[in-house]
Amino acid sequence: MITILDFEASGLEPDSYPIQVAWNIEKEVTTFLINPESTEDWVSWSSESELLHGIRRESLIENGSHIAVVAAAMIEQLSGKLVYSDAVSFDAFWCKQLFEAAGVMESLKWRDFWFRINMERPASIPNTCSWECGEWRRRLKEQAIRNVAQPEHRADHDVQIRMEIFRLAVSGWSPSSA
Repeated sequence: MITILDFEASGLEPDSYPIQVAWNIEKEVTTFLINPESTEDWVSWSSESELLHGIRRESLIENGSHIAVVAAAMIEQLSGKLVYSDAVSFDAFWCKQLFEAAGVMESLKWRDFWFRINMERPASIPNTCSWECGEWRRRLKEQAIRNVAQPEHRADHDVQIRMEIFRLAVSGWSPSSA
């Protein structure tokens, strides 16, 4: 199993920050809510993003972990591993922001999740840029969401869905086998 990492954020504006992170090691998913009051700079909040991920700022303050705890756990478990994301530019940005706020001077080794999934495409799909490949990925994701039965846009759920996508892809799944 590959290691998949996902963040949820307070918004998509430049002053937004990570609010939840999740990753897997083999089949075990680790997740943290992140307390924005761990640093004085994290004050921006998007009510539109809250509607999407369903995480209230008050809940983060009450139940979230300190940024130093989250960063330390990430370094301990992920340092030296390839970490896959379906949105590398966003997730790497949130990770960098978290690490900088926690005073951590490390970075992770990022890889694109969908690029990795494309490597598992059925032989009948001519190339990764084809309509057929896009359709296969769309149907693969739909099947994974049905199998996992979790809504998207929570970091832990998204990691579980991506794990199932990977499992289906490497097992040779195709829409005709479903």
